Amino acid sequence: VHEICLFLVPEGLKPEPVKVQDPEGYVPIFGGLGRITQSFEPARQYVLNRGIEEFAAIELKLGSAISGYLGGRIIVPNLAPDGTWRGWIARDYIGIQEPKYRYAKGMRRTHLWNDVEFSTPREFLLCVEGVFDAMPLWPDPSEEFGVCAFLGKPTKTHREFPEAHRNTPLIIRSEEDDQRRV
Repeated sequence: VHEICLFLVPEGLKPEPVKVQDPEGYVPIFGGLGRITQSFEPARQYVLNRGIEEFAAIELKLGSAISGYLGGRIIVPNLAPDGTWRGWIARDYIGIQEPKYRYAKGMRRTHLWNDVEFSTPREFLLCVEGVFDAMPLWPDPSEEFGVCAFLGKPTKTHREFPEAHRNTPLIIRSEEDDQRRV
Protein backbone atom coordinates (compact mmCIF):
# COMPACT_ATOMS: atom_id res chain seq x y z
CA VAL A 1 0.00 0.00 0.00
CA HIS A 2 1.34 3.41 -0.98
CA GLU A 3 0.60 6.76 0.63
CA ILE A 4 -0.24 9.70 -1.60
CA CYS A 5 -0.66 13.39 -0.94
CA LEU A 6 -2.26 15.89 -3.27
CA PHE A 7 -0.66 19.17 -4.27
CA LEU A 8 -3.90 20.77 -5.42
CA VAL A 9 -5.13 22.04 -2.08
CA PRO A 10 -5.99 25.49 -0.81
CA GLU A 11 -2.96 27.35 0.48
CA GLY A 12 -2.17 26.63 4.11
CA LEU A 13 -3.95 23.25 4.23
CA LYS A 14 -2.03 19.99 4.35
CA PRO A 15 -3.77 17.01 2.76
CA GLU A 16 -4.17 13.77 4.66
CA PRO A 17 -2.33 10.76 3.21
CA VAL A 18 -4.60 8.26 1.46
CA LYS A 19 -3.94 4.53 1.34
CA VAL A 20 -3.83 3.24 -2.23
CA GLN A 21 -3.80 -0.43 -3.18
CA ASP A 22 -0.90 -1.78 -5.22
CA PRO A 23 -1.88 -2.95 -8.71
CA GLU A 24 -2.57 -6.67 -8.48
CA GLY A 25 -0.31 -8.73 -10.77
CA TYR A 26 1.70 -5.72 -12.07
CA VAL A 27 4.74 -6.63 -14.18
CA PRO A 28 6.84 -4.05 -16.09
CA ILE A 29 6.29 -4.99 -19.74
CA PHE A 30 9.59 -3.63 -21.11
CA GLY A 31 11.84 -4.88 -18.32
CA GLY A 32 12.86 -8.08 -16.56
CA LEU A 33 10.53 -11.02 -17.11
CA GLY A 34 7.94 -8.76 -18.71
CA ARG A 35 10.30 -8.07 -21.61
CA ILE A 36 10.69 -11.77 -22.46
CA THR A 37 7.20 -13.01 -21.59
CA GLN A 38 5.33 -13.65 -24.82
CA SER A 39 1.98 -13.07 -23.06
CA PHE A 40 2.89 -9.37 -22.78
CA GLU A 41 3.65 -8.93 -26.51
CA PRO A 42 0.15 -7.52 -27.28
CA ALA A 43 0.57 -5.04 -24.40
CA ARG A 44 3.99 -3.94 -25.66
CA GLN A 45 2.62 -3.54 -29.20
CA TYR A 46 -0.33 -1.49 -27.93
CA VAL A 47 2.04 0.90 -26.12
CA LEU A 48 4.29 1.29 -29.17
CA ASN A 49 1.28 1.73 -31.49
CA ARG A 50 0.05 4.59 -29.25
CA GLY A 51 3.30 6.45 -30.09
CA ILE A 52 5.00 5.82 -26.76
CA GLU A 53 8.69 5.08 -27.25
CA GLU A 54 10.24 2.11 -25.48
CA PHE A 55 12.66 4.24 -23.44
CA ALA A 56 9.69 6.32 -22.19
CA ALA A 57 7.70 3.17 -21.33
CA ILE A 58 10.67 1.93 -19.28
CA GLU A 59 11.18 5.28 -17.54
CA LEU A 60 7.44 5.62 -16.82
CA LYS A 61 7.36 2.01 -15.51
CA LEU A 62 4.49 0.91 -17.75
CA GLY A 63 3.28 -2.55 -16.91
CA SER A 64 0.45 -5.03 -17.25
CA ALA A 65 -1.06 -8.09 -15.60
CA ILE A 66 -1.62 -11.45 -17.26
CA SER A 67 -4.87 -12.18 -15.44
CA GLY A 68 -7.15 -11.00 -12.66
CA TYR A 69 -8.75 -7.62 -12.04
CA LEU A 70 -6.12 -5.82 -14.16
CA GLY A 71 -5.50 -8.52 -16.77
CA GLY A 72 -5.54 -7.19 -20.34
CA ARG A 73 -4.77 -3.64 -19.20
CA ILE A 74 -1.76 -1.35 -19.42
CA ILE A 75 -0.92 -0.21 -15.88
CA VAL A 76 0.45 3.34 -15.68
CA PRO A 77 1.97 4.33 -12.34
CA ASN A 78 1.21 7.81 -11.04
CA LEU A 79 4.63 8.63 -9.62
CA ALA A 80 5.59 11.24 -7.04
CA PRO A 81 8.65 13.42 -7.75
CA ASP A 82 10.77 11.02 -5.66
CA GLY A 83 9.69 8.07 -7.86
CA THR A 84 7.34 6.44 -5.37
CA TRP A 85 3.89 5.28 -6.46
CA ARG A 86 0.94 7.52 -5.57
CA GLY A 87 -1.54 5.39 -7.45
CA TRP A 88 -2.09 3.97 -10.91
CA ILE A 89 -4.30 4.05 -13.97
CA ALA A 90 -5.09 0.85 -15.90
CA ARG A 91 -6.42 0.97 -19.48
CA ASP A 92 -7.93 -1.89 -21.44
CA TYR A 93 -5.72 -2.64 -24.45
CA ILE A 94 -7.68 -5.55 -25.90
CA GLY A 95 -10.71 -3.37 -26.65
CA ILE A 96 -13.50 -5.33 -24.98
CA GLN A 97 -13.34 -4.59 -21.25
CA GLU A 98 -15.63 -2.28 -19.36
CA PRO A 99 -14.90 0.09 -17.89
CA LYS A 100 -12.11 1.05 -20.27
CA TYR A 101 -10.15 2.66 -17.41
CA ARG A 102 -9.65 1.53 -13.83
CA TYR A 103 -8.00 3.58 -11.12
CA ALA A 104 -6.34 2.60 -7.87
CA LYS A 105 -8.93 2.35 -5.11
CA GLY A 106 -8.42 5.32 -2.83
CA MET A 107 -6.49 7.40 -5.38
CA ARG A 108 -7.92 10.88 -5.70
CA ARG A 109 -8.32 11.94 -9.30
CA THR A 110 -8.11 15.69 -8.67
CA HIS A 111 -4.33 15.78 -9.06
CA LEU A 112 -2.41 15.36 -12.30
CA TRP A 113 -0.42 12.49 -13.75
CA ASN A 114 3.26 13.46 -14.14
CA ASP A 115 2.98 16.57 -11.98
CA VAL A 116 6.73 16.18 -11.44
CA GLU A 117 6.89 18.46 -14.51
CA PHE A 118 5.93 21.31 -12.19
CA SER A 119 9.29 21.04 -10.39
CA THR A 120 11.27 22.19 -13.44
CA PRO A 121 10.96 25.71 -14.90
CA ARG A 122 9.46 25.50 -18.42
CA GLU A 123 8.43 27.84 -21.21
CA PHE A 124 4.93 26.40 -20.90
CA LEU A 125 3.06 23.39 -19.52
CA LEU A 126 0.77 21.24 -21.64
CA CYS A 127 -2.03 19.45 -19.78
CA VAL A 128 -4.03 16.91 -21.75
CA GLU A 129 -7.10 14.90 -20.84
CA GLY A 130 -5.55 11.46 -20.37
CA VAL A 131 -2.26 9.72 -19.69
CA PHE A 132 -2.21 8.00 -23.09
CA ASP A 133 -2.46 11.41 -24.78
CA ALA A 134 0.43 12.73 -22.67
CA MET A 135 2.92 9.87 -22.85
CA PRO A 136 3.77 10.16 -26.59
CA LEU A 137 4.78 13.79 -25.93
CA TRP A 138 6.99 12.95 -22.95
CA PRO A 139 9.72 13.91 -22.47
CA ASP A 140 10.12 17.01 -24.61
CA PRO A 141 13.68 16.77 -26.02
CA SER A 142 13.95 20.55 -26.17
CA GLU A 143 12.92 20.78 -22.51
CA GLU A 144 10.85 23.86 -23.42
CA PHE A 145 7.59 22.39 -22.18
CA GLY A 146 6.36 19.90 -19.64
CA VAL A 147 3.55 17.42 -20.21
CA CYS A 148 1.03 16.29 -17.62
CA ALA A 149 -2.44 14.79 -17.77
CA PHE A 150 -5.75 15.09 -16.04
CA LEU A 151 -7.10 11.83 -14.69
CA GLY A 152 -10.31 12.04 -16.67
CA LYS A 153 -12.11 15.17 -17.82
CA PRO A 154 -10.72 18.45 -16.44
CA THR A 155 -12.82 19.94 -13.64
CA LYS A 156 -12.66 23.13 -11.65
CA THR A 157 -10.81 21.23 -8.89
CA HIS A 158 -7.86 21.06 -11.27
CA ARG A 159 -7.54 24.84 -11.52
CA GLU A 160 -5.10 25.30 -8.67
CA PHE A 161 -1.51 24.77 -9.71
CA PRO A 162 1.68 25.09 -7.67
CA GLU A 163 2.64 28.65 -6.78
CA ALA A 164 5.95 28.31 -8.64
CA HIS A 165 4.06 28.01 -11.93
CA ARG A 166 1.40 30.67 -11.53
CA ASN A 167 3.16 32.72 -14.24
CA THR A 168 3.96 29.79 -16.54
CA PRO A 169 1.67 29.64 -19.57
CA LEU A 170 -0.58 26.62 -19.27
CA ILE A 171 -2.15 24.98 -22.31
CA ILE A 172 -5.10 22.69 -21.59
CA ARG A 173 -6.09 20.38 -24.44
CA SER A 174 -9.14 18.15 -24.22
CA GLU A 175 -10.45 15.35 -26.43
CA GLU A 176 -13.22 17.71 -27.55
CA ASP A 177 -10.53 19.96 -29.07
CA ASP A 178 -9.40 17.07 -31.27
CA GLN A 179 -12.95 16.06 -32.23
CA ARG A 180 -13.87 19.60 -33.33
CA ARG A 181 -11.08 19.52 -35.92
CA VAL A 182 -12.27 16.32 -37.60
